[in-house]
Amino acid sequence: MEKEPISMAFLLKNYPKGYLRIKDVSNIVGVGYQTVSRWIAEGKIKSSRVGNGTRYRISFEEFIKFSGSPSISPYKPTMSTEELSSYLGILVEEVEELRKRMIIPFIYRKNEIVFSKDDIDEWMFSLVRTTIKDLLKNP
Repeated sequence: MEKEPISMAFLLKNYPKGYLRIKDVSNIVGVGYQTVSRWIAEGKIKSSRVGNGTRYRISFEEFIKFSGSPSISPYKPTMSTEELSSYLGILVEEVEELRKRMIIPFIYRKNEIVFSKDDIDEWMFSLVRTTIKDLLKNP
């Protein structure tokens, strides 16, 4: 079954409140919550702060403009916990512990937890950079 393209009709049908939260963008695009937060901080996607200033709302128009960006591929492939365990060469229980501690990026999608390969690769690369910097500090 082919996924419905991102359009105003898609957004109105699936998000009747008239705006998107970070979690919604995360689910639609297929990246982690932290990635969307970073895009907002970097100015890649415009948003409005609401409430006490800690929550964000993204207009449909802004999201459609953003999702048309060549760097964004809606519905990025994801992995299950078991697939990620195999990809990283660690136990399923270790993946679960990393997720529970909010150490590894993950996505809630339709009541299941999945992992974006792009987010995992970015996370692993940041760990390598940190480790290299630590090694160079302590000869």
